[in-house]
Amino acid sequence: MGIPISPSRAVAIGVSDGKVAILPTFAPDPEGFVEKTWGVEDARLTWIEDRGVWIIADSAYSAAGPMVALAQTKDFKSFERLGPVMPPEDKDAALFPERFGNRFAMIHRPVSTGRFGAHIGLSFSPDLTHWGDHHILLHARRGAWRDANKIGLSPPPLETDEGWLIL
Repeated sequence: MGIPISPSRAVAIGVSDGKVAILPTFAPDPEGFVEKTWGVEDARLTWIEDRGVWIIADSAYSAAGPMVALAQTKDFKSFERLGPVMPPEDKDAALFPERFGNRFAMIHRPVSTGRFGAHIGLSFSPDLTHWGDHHILLHARRGAWRDANKIGLSPPPLETDEGWLIL
């Protein structure tokens, strides 16, 4: 059973045969994955051609705070949760759609304590489980502006003729 597609609801819930499912396709599973006790936010999808899967990077929420978790799907009906890959507080993650050398690359926003802020970071993994070689890709500007002291990624990186576009 479904309901007619509404643009505001189509983002959050599954679409099949022109109808929107009543339940979310990728709901939190707090019993199986305690890092998602309070829910799943900011899911970003990336097609990984050489694996033939969509990777979902999301912000898993619990009492520990937000952390980056990954899952994969081929059909958006079944999902394999790969689990958390970054410690709290970290969010706004997305993978690049291709490997660099033999490593996956992920943009994310770790929050450092103290005066350092929340910058856009870049990390690498050989297997989507173990992440390292962390770098700050873009520093948050300091000040009292709405967008100061923390910044984050919007959609996944897009490849253009000029290089990678990051919004």
